[in-house]
Amino acid sequence: MHARSLPTHSSVHLDRFRYRALGGEVIYDRINYICAQEGVQLEDGALEALGQIGGGDMRKAITTLQSAFRLRGSPVEKETLLDVAGTVDTAIVGALLEACVKGEAFATVSAMVDECILAGYPCQEIFAKLQEALIGDSRVPAAVKGRCLIRLANADRQLSDGADEQLQLLATVAYISGECLKI
Repeated sequence: MHARSLPTHSSVHLDRFRYRALGGEVIYDRINYICAQEGVQLEDGALEALGQIGGGDMRKAITTLQSAFRLRGSPVEKETLLDVAGTVDTAIVGALLEACVKGEAFATVSAMVDECILAGYPCQEIFAKLQEALIGDSRVPAAVKGRCLIRLANADRQLSDGADEQLQLLATVAYISGECLKI
């Protein structure tokens, strides 16, 4: 075989599949069907948690459901799903942002950070959820959001460089709290 007859890119022979994220209702319907067929019960909030964890990926949602069922059996609880997925509950991050926006005492915010770290939540996951919550909070002006998002990005980079998670989270939350006090 001559070199001229070989394709220049290996992707010529490969099919590429781009999967679109599924909508919440599609995932909810299919998960409910699977649970009915397998005799698995879901506690309140578990179905929505699966939708959040899956992020439009049906395989991820089903795998998480299987793992949670094997771990604790039926009924499957929201907390079990979040633990299996290693995902931070949005309520926890929402409470943390709420404490910052309301100007809670540093000791209160520090205790909340300690709880997050002791619970074993990944700091980068907390930053991602905090970013999402901050962007969606209408009480915080755009200029303050911008400064806080830059701080979140810097803290995320520092984590990638090996910085301590607890210190980065505490410093970032203290910064957000300080910025929110200026409102």
